[in-house]
Amino acid sequence: MAFICFNIVPAAGTSTGVGRPYPGLALFSPLERIVIETSLHDGLSSLGEPGIWRRRLHHLFGVRRKTRLADPRLETLRRVAVLLRHGVEPGAGEANLYAESGFTIAQYQALRSALCPAACR
Repeated sequence: MAFICFNIVPAAGTSTGVGRPYPGLALFSPLERIVIETSLHDGLSSLGEPGIWRRRLHHLFGVRRKTRLADPRLETLRRVAVLLRHGVEPGAGEANLYAESGFTIAQYQALRSALCPAACR
């Protein structure tokens, strides 16, 4: 049986069809909200480099690997969003990159409250 998650991050100040509001995402620009929305489909495996065997299998079967975003600031946002969505707190390195990219603590808290499962709050 397949599962499709219909909880997509809506525009600022609106709610999803199931009534879960995301008012805190108004702190992000429209492009940043698109990055957050697309990160909902990325797994933890998209954060690291694949090993040699995985690369060979992907090449053999024609599997295309998701590429990183060209903008380092948006890539940092995507990485933090993926970690939070899977219930993993970003490490010191990711947190420093996030802060150096110009994101604020308020934006991090809004992202965390919107994406992080109840277990990691």
